Amino acid sequence: MCEFHYQKHRKHLHATGAFQSMLVPVDDARQHTLQLRAAGVGVPRIAALTGLPEITVQRICQPRTQFTERRVADAILEIDIPTQPLADPALAGGAPVSVVPSQRRIRALAILGHTQDDMLARLGQPTGTRGLSTVFTAQHPSVTVRRHREFAELFDEMVWEPGQSAISARRAAAKGWWGPWAWDDIDDLDCVPDNRPTRVNRRRIAARRARDQRLAEIVADHIEVGRLRPDDDDAVAAILGVTPDALEQRRLRAARREQQAIAS
Repeated sequence: MCEFHYQKHRKHLHATGAFQSMLVPVDDARQHTLQLRAAGVGVPRIAALTGLPEITVQRICQPRTQFTERRVADAILEIDIPTQPLADPALAGGAPVSVVPSQRRIRALAILGHTQDDMLARLGQPTGTRGLSTVFTAQHPSVTVRRHREFAELFDEMVWEPGQSAISARRAAAKGWWGPWAWDDIDDLDCVPDNRPTRVNRRRIAARRARDQRLAEIVADHIEVGRLRPDDDDAVAAILGVTPDALEQRRLRAARREQQAIAS
């Protein structure tokens, strides 16, 4: 468009109220940039998302800057402020986030019987080392977003797989670690774990109690019709298909449950 027609078109836009200046006040873009940075989206990440030079983003944050180009302001305002900082794709991989969700995840996997070597192998790291110890113990308060995402993917894969190490599960339980289903939102730092057994354990406990109840009814029926004496442990164990030692353990468990019920 030549200068004559440009000026003619410009005057027409002014006359109709449709003219938009190439420069706009920087206030909205500056406030949005500061909110993004407070949410963990740094200047390099903003520049990468908008395609702007980093120096342009930095100038917007400077108090002496009063105006910026409309396209610059529009590009910055298009970036949504992260509402879920740990999972938001706008965050750069090197940004620091709390280590707590990652710690919860690998501890929960340990409860399921997964060893540290199992996890290291899935992460593509050398096994036979203590590469996850700093996360298990939260020696450092933060991990990078990249690392957090790796642990989240690892958890999503391994949580449905039965672990092969009973020793790892016992040690994790002895340390008071929580299983994967104890958290309503494992990423919520303020979430309080469920103090009941994990969902997996609840299913096992319910199945065991139902089985014990069924076996007890079978024994009672045999005693009622005179097929065995209550004090004949060998005969009772044979009917139930268990050893006398296992029968004794079940009686002890039943007695403990009775005492707990009375105490409560």
